[in-house]
Amino acid sequence: MELFKTWKKNMVLYGLKSQIGTVYRNSDRTTSFYDVGNFLYLAGKLDSRFWEDFC
Repeated sequence: MELFKTWKKNMVLYGLKSQIGTVYRNSDRTTSFYDVGNFLYLAGKLDSRFWEDFC
């Protein structure tokens, strides 16, 4: 599990640095989704209303 967390963190950092993918945030900035290709990463607290709007 730890290896997956490290891989996920590196993928997000690489994507942000390379300016690929899209970051979506809710209005109070407590929930963020990072969308890159076929991968969707969640950061912060899960806000179900934001998830419904995103999908």
